Amino acid sequence: VDVGTTFLNPQLAVMEVASCALVLTLPEILAVNQTMKMLNQLMGMKFPSDMLQIVINKVGAGSQLNPQGVAQALRKNVVGLIPQDDTTAGAALARSTPFVASQPRTAISVAFHETVRKLT
Repeated sequence: VDVGTTFLNPQLAVMEVASCALVLTLPEILAVNQTMKMLNQLMGMKFPSDMLQIVINKVGAGSQLNPQGVAQALRKNVVGLIPQDDTTAGAALARSTPFVASQPRTAISVAFHETVRKLT
């Protein structure tokens, strides 16, 4: 369930019954700073740190930060790295078909499945 970044009663109710929450961020300074604020907010609401799992989206050669820099800034291990693949993502969106179904051998699909495997 995508709860967004605003934590009102409906979002908190979903999170209270969850065993894990994936926190997506980008390898950009502003995004990592905002992610750190959100993590601190959630931990301040007594959500355990080990429940909050970091996934970095749109990872690529042109990223501002490398995954190690993101992990260090957030002081958390990263559970998943999803590569930037605008072509595959755009085609999936245009066809209204998940890329993991329509193009399962692309790097973005493989990374998605690897992330899921780490969580199970």
